[in-house]
Amino acid sequence: MKNKKNLIYVLVFVLAFAFLSVPTSYASSSANIKSKKSSVLIEKSTATLELKVNYPIIGQAAIDKDIKSYITKTISDFGPGEKLNAGKNGLYIDYQLSKYKSDYLSVRFYIYTFTGGAHGAQNVVFKNYNLKTGKIISYADIFNDSYNYLEAFWRNAEPQIIFALKKDGWGNDEQAKSWIREGCRPNADNYANFYLTDAGLVIYFGQYQVAPYAAGTFETPIKWNKFGTNLKAPFVSSNLISPKK
Repeated sequence: MKNKKNLIYVLVFVLAFAFLSVPTSYASSSANIKSKKSSVLIEKSTATLELKVNYPIIGQAAIDKDIKSYITKTISDFGPGEKLNAGKNGLYIDYQLSKYKSDYLSVRFYIYTFTGGAHGAQNVVFKNYNLKTGKIISYADIFNDSYNYLEAFWRNAEPQIIFALKKDGWGNDEQAKSWIREGCRPNADNYANFYLTDAGLVIYFGQYQVAPYAAGTFETPIKWNKFGTNLKAPFVSSNLISPKK
């Protein structure tokens, strides 16, 4: 279990963006847009809005088009901001890349928004791509059609969440247990965010999903061998090992 986030992390995350700049739908005479070979930085500051976004250029046309479309829509949906009593509305996006084998790429978008109040909101969105075809990779590409992978996720992820929360002093009362059950139950929304590693598939649980804000976020790794014979090629080719109890 890793990647616990707290208020200190949020402050560090915001300060880190002092070195960044941000995307295209808000490009104007007052926007600073910088394009490098591997990324695009655009920055915009108005009386109501602080916008700083950094997104990657992969070099695969279909992937770059999808990423740019996602970033543009995210900025457009956030809007121009409204006047606050103190400070500005803020949208900050950064990213991290990781590869699985040589043909699969996971892009992790860190999104921090502030619209007033005691603190902002952090969200992390994952996109997984086939580098050869440019296609977005979904669970349907990984698992056999008849396999109930959501049940497998739930069986493996919920115990990890319970262990981590109890270790940190959370999750001991009935309300907390109910929160965990709801956030981990086997539905598509709960397991929408994932990425691929050589060891297995990692599920990401965001803020408020399984516990209060202060408890942070969680990543739950599930080894490939936990899925038995239910993986599709090419995932089955090098990952299939007899499942361990």
